[in-house]
Amino acid sequence: MISPSKGHPPPKIVLSIFLAVAMLQIPAELIVGGYSAAWGILINEILFILLVPVLILLLCGYNPLPPMRMGRIGKRRMVVAVCMTLGGAVLISYAQSASLELVRIPAYLSEGASRPMEIYSWKDFYLKLLLLGLLAPVCEETLFRGIIQTSLARSWGDGRAILVTAVFFTLIHSATFQPHLYLMLGLLLSWIYAKTRSLRTVILCHAINNSWVLANRTHGFSLPIDPGFGATDLALISSGAFIVAAGAFWMHRMGRNVGEARTGISPGQRRQAP
Repeated sequence: MISPSKGHPPPKIVLSIFLAVAMLQIPAELIVGGYSAAWGILINEILFILLVPVLILLLCGYNPLPPMRMGRIGKRRMVVAVCMTLGGAVLISYAQSASLELVRIPAYLSEGASRPMEIYSWKDFYLKLLLLGLLAPVCEETLFRGIIQTSLARSWGDGRAILVTAVFFTLIHSATFQPHLYLMLGLLLSWIYAKTRSLRTVILCHAINNSWVLANRTHGFSLPIDPGFGATDLALISSGAFIVAAGAFWMHRMGRNVGEARTGISPGQRRQAP
């Protein structure tokens, strides 16, 4: 019987976890493309992305719970994180439209990549909202920010951990053929997590982003708004960039310092220590 130790796995264990999950994306894509998008998402998120990493940690003698602490932050910081996510979602939408104009993806590839987002009825919309707007953020953030980034930050520091985690997040979603969009989202979520150490915060932010994309696709809404990119679009891009930059500046100044984040000791707890 395995008795998991406390602590965080080293980078080589984290890499093994990522490689295992990455390889399992092949059968996941086969299920989504050949059988059922809903069942494919369900199996991939719960079994491949969540349970397999936990099993690997247990087999290697590590306790999977410490890296997955939800963490609590103040309401203001939560609001700032949400605003940054919305601003980032606008920028990502414009980046997507620009990339589609610059690089034409073959129809058969784009149709296969977009199948998980296809909506056929209101019942299907609510099912996809549950799977992509709730289940996927919980499972993916538990893996990428909760396990991978937390563990790498203890070995390499926040800077490298943010970058590597965002790249891993992008590679897992490589079947969409728009890796730059997931890199933008991954960097944003990893940065927010580094400044808050709150898994529930990045789960909420991820859920907001996915729900935004799903709702826009359902209602046929896309950016840019004006034909040929008008003043309204310029205002939206400027607003989105300002919100992200201002939120990052505020959170950087008000967030925990690296030592407090790594030890898990809040300023209040530090003052109370004998």
